[in-house]
Amino acid sequence: MKFYNSDIATNDKVELVQISADREEDSALDWARSEKFPFYSVLAGDQKNLTLRSLGGRGIPSYVLIDKNGKEIARGHHSCIEKIKSL
Repeated sequence: MKFYNSDIATNDKVELVQISADREEDSALDWARSEKFPFYSVLAGDQKNLTLRSLGGRGIPSYVLIDKNGKEIARGHHSCIEKIKSL
C-alpha cells in the first residue's frame, strides 16, 4: 500500500486494478473491502470488465502495466514500478 499511496494514487496517468484469482465473488470482493483497497477489484473470470486473458499472468501476484489503449508497456513487479515512476 505504501507504493500505491506514494506513486500510484498521486499519479493521474496510472490506475491500479486488482484482479483476484478467487472465483467466489462475495469472498474475493469482501476481502478487498476488508483490506480497504482504494482501487478497483475484479475477479479473474470477469470478462465483462476487462480482457483479462490477454494479460496472461504467470503466477500470483502478476504485474502487468497497460496503457489506456490496452497495450502492454511493462511486465513484472520491478519493471512495472520503474515504468510508473518514470511517467
